[in-house]
Amino acid sequence: MPPIGATITGQPSSANIKLDYCRLAEFFVSEGDLLAFLKAHPPRRFSSHHVRVINRSWAPILEHLYSPHTSIESYHLDDIVEGSSILMFQVHAENAASIA
Repeated sequence: MPPIGATITGQPSSANIKLDYCRLAEFFVSEGDLLAFLKAHPPRRFSSHHVRVINRSWAPILEHLYSPHTSIESYHLDDIVEGSSILMFQVHAENAASIA
C-alpha cells in the first residue's frame, strides 16, 4: 500500500473496475466527486455511513440512486451529512430503481 499522500500512476481502465459492493464510511467528499465515482464505477450494492458532502448537496447523489437508469440494486444510507446537518438516519431500500 502506498504511503498517505503518494501519487499513484498508471490508472486502471474504468472498464476493468466492476464493483459488487461498495461501502464508504467516515469521510468528507464533494458532491461532484462522489457522483462521478458512482457513475464511473456503479456498484450493484452501495452503503454509506457518516459520509459528509461538502460545498454542495446530497440531492444529485440521491437522484442518481433513485434513478431507474442506475445499475445500483440496493443501497443503505446511515447518517448522511450535508454541511453540519444529518439528512437521513438508517435508510435502506432494496431495488432502488423500483421506488422511483
